[in-house]
Amino acid sequence: MVNIRKNLLPESLYSWKSPYTMKPTRIVVHNTANDASADSEIKYMLRDKSNGAQVSYHYAVDDKEIVQGLPENRIGWHAGDGANGKGNREGIAIEICYSKSGGDRFLKAEDNAVDLIVDILKRYNWGIDKVTKHQDYMKKNCPHRTLELGWDRFLNKIKSKLNNSTNNTVEDSRLDNNDIFKNIQVWYNTNYASNLGRIDEDNKFGNDTKKHLIMALQSEMNKQYKSKLNIDGIFGNASKKAFLNLKIGTKGNITRISQAFLYKKNYDPNGFDGSFGSGMLSAVKSFQSSNKLNVDGILGPSTAFKLFN
Repeated sequence: MVNIRKNLLPESLYSWKSPYTMKPTRIVVHNTANDASADSEIKYMLRDKSNGAQVSYHYAVDDKEIVQGLPENRIGWHAGDGANGKGNREGIAIEICYSKSGGDRFLKAEDNAVDLIVDILKRYNWGIDKVTKHQDYMKKNCPHRTLELGWDRFLNKIKSKLNNSTNNTVEDSRLDNNDIFKNIQVWYNTNYASNLGRIDEDNKFGNDTKKHLIMALQSEMNKQYKSKLNIDGIFGNASKKAFLNLKIGTKGNITRISQAFLYKKNYDPNGFDGSFGSGMLSAVKSFQSSNKLNVDGILGPSTAFKLFN
């Protein structure tokens, strides 16, 4: 899939262009009906009341990139079905660019939209029935170029990609260590990308992967511990203070994220499964010994601070 670049709507415009949070239940496909790029489409959407329309959408896709304008947990005004319509209130809106003239640029943009749709379907564990079109919500010939070329043709492209990717889906338990960082990235994107942003699945544990995994950790700590942490991707003193001990028998996403960082530091916890077993105990003890920490096999605040930094 091509790069997804974020240019998100400022919160100051939420009251006008995205006034409600949402739990998405579907995808709504649009064509832009012009020949502007994805970058231009999102910049148009970001204009304020003084020189812009109220319309808002989540993604614009052209032949070179995907630009995200709204978080997936915020509504957009795009489907024309009113303040309480399913399209506006529950749909992730995707605008496919260059539909006015069509041709190769549009077909490439459409292919990139297919990749994005497959990614969303996988992340939400949805089927092809969740892919809808603007026309389903109001009497408008949209997505006009995609409809002209054949809606079933478009759905079949999604089905083909979805089937291929499903056959290569990574299981969540014991993983091939040769691809461990990619598997971690896939797991993160499946569980957190809609709220915290997507990371590249490049099998490299770089700064972006580190930051987003810590954001996921902070999000889990807020949810499970009621910590009220700032989700900034930095494991500082506030995160250290809020961190609770992990030990043999502990299970869940905080344990799983900790396993990811043990792999990053070259300590094998014997699985990326969210279960603190004997393999993780050995890894924690080895990590503590190497870093001159108290070797008790408990992943507490001091060990966590060293591990996540």
